[in-house]
Amino acid sequence: MATKKEKLICGKTEKEIRKAYFERKISDLIADIQGDSKISKSELDILIKLLGDLRTEEKEAIGKVSKEIGFEVLGLSNELKPPSIEDLTKKLTPEESAKFDTWRSEIGRAEETVKKIIKEATECAFKGVSVDREKWLDWGLTMANLSRHIDADRVYKDQLFRKRMIDIIDTYGVSRKEAEERAKITQEYADYKNAILFKDNLEEIIRICKKKGGFDY
Repeated sequence: MATKKEKLICGKTEKEIRKAYFERKISDLIADIQGDSKISKSELDILIKLLGDLRTEEKEAIGKVSKEIGFEVLGLSNELKPPSIEDLTKKLTPEESAKFDTWRSEIGRAEETVKKIIKEATECAFKGVSVDREKWLDWGLTMANLSRHIDADRVYKDQLFRKRMIDIIDTYGVSRKEAEERAKITQEYADYKNAILFKDNLEEIIRICKKKGGFDY
């Protein structure tokens, strides 16, 4: 219960919203709020800002702890999936879930392999390290073959982002333009944009590998 001094946001205290966020129960919180009354635009803006602040606080805390322990923060977006990801993914049967997990595992292995090659190839290209022509071509061919996995992941993240926009439209009755603007502050949008940038970077490195291997066209 809120005290007289506590400010309510969508009928909930900041403490209640904070608890729901860190327990990954924002979807339940939103449903509870809407069960009482429709969320106004002004209150929604305040709620979104608070959730954004909590997300920033979460990242900063993990970064500081990780630095003190002595290891890098590896893929926050992979380790700290926000509740919205669960909302955007349909409930799968055990068989469908197993297939999906296998697919995600394959995507992960492809991404790790590509990132490793990009790091090595980039260092060699910009530090003037001598590398055999065959090695450059091997790097380029490997990344080109794995790019289909990267493309599949990009399409999937695009679908999640678009599903997020549809949910915002259905839930709050806003225009497509407004829904798109609101969706751009979500993790789905960040994941999608990062996937696009990653693919662009991949294509550039493949071109460098081909050129270094004397197979430029």
